Amino acid sequence: MIDCRLELTRGDFRLSVEAGFGPGISGIYGPSASGKTSLLLCLAGLLRPDQGHIHLGDTILCATADRHWLPVHRRGLVTVFQDDRLFPHRSVLGNLRYGWKADDQDLFATVVELLDLAPLLSRRIHHLSGGERQRVGLGRALLCRPKVLLLDEPFSALDAATTATMIRMLRRIHQCCALPMIIISHDLRTLLELQADLLILDHGRQRACGSLFDILADPAAAGLLDHERLVNVLPVVVSEQRPEDHASVLTMTSDQGQTGPALICPLHTAPPGTRLQAMLRPQDCIISLDRPERISCRNRLRGHIDTIYHLNQRWLVRITCGLPLLAEITPQAGTKLGLHAGQRIWLNCKATAITTVAV
Repeated sequence: MIDCRLELTRGDFRLSVEAGFGPGISGIYGPSASGKTSLLLCLAGLLRPDQGHIHLGDTILCATADRHWLPVHRRGLVTVFQDDRLFPHRSVLGNLRYGWKADDQDLFATVVELLDLAPLLSRRIHHLSGGERQRVGLGRALLCRPKVLLLDEPFSALDAATTATMIRMLRRIHQCCALPMIIISHDLRTLLELQADLLILDHGRQRACGSLFDILADPAAAGLLDHERLVNVLPVVVSEQRPEDHASVLTMTSDQGQTGPALICPLHTAPPGTRLQAMLRPQDCIISLDRPERISCRNRLRGHIDTIYHLNQRWLVRITCGLPLLAEITPQAGTKLGLHAGQRIWLNCKATAITTVAV
């Protein structure tokens, strides 16, 4: 979708990137001052790289060798900034109208429904919460009919509950509108919950690009990840409710229709057949060689080890139990168990370690 190779120098800082962004959701991840926002501004046309090119499909947005530069308003890329940049003298409806062609009523109705903006339309901007302001800014951007949506730290000022709501809305927008997104975030978990491919930046240098498993295969790049924010994200369907046990039974299912084993989690209000997203931290997974019987973990999954990633003071073990999962253990534990690729093992976790969100 977007192909870029660029270099940018500002004082002592130098940005060097050669990457592609597909039609799905992509995340630009890295510590502060790594060049995330500079890259986003180059894509948007708000910064000119010193060298290189940026292509959007067959459209050349920038080619320094030919001195070609497509202005911002002709690129089809719309940016939602960290500070929403709404017009304070206008109502919510007035802000939305800034990007909306009035003859496209269907688009307006779709955006208002996707972002739950109907109760806010008459409100003034200074009467909105941080999450509401983000939704209005996002709605205004969508009404501009972008080819690609760029978001700069959309979760940084939001609490956990509002972040979860925003993640769900972004996922729905991508599914309903088939809209590619490029999202800057310093929070690894939010990008993983969006199932984004990752571009890792560090001090202006591109360190890795691809899926989480691609990045874990490179120890240098994997060392830049915040391992405390790693999470397994599993598509599941509610298959059974057990109110007498205060539990729900979930079935893992892939986008290709493949089903995995069942998981037990705390009782969920969704009826059977509802699709959810289950989250399980690698730190909450326990590996055993034999099936444990006298143990409080209610989830005991049979699987095999695909890969072991050796990362300083920890191992991340990729295990296939219908779907791939990561478990985190110490090197001492892995050595004592004699773990190796191809080995059959049991993956165990408590029901309370599994959290679920609507999709």
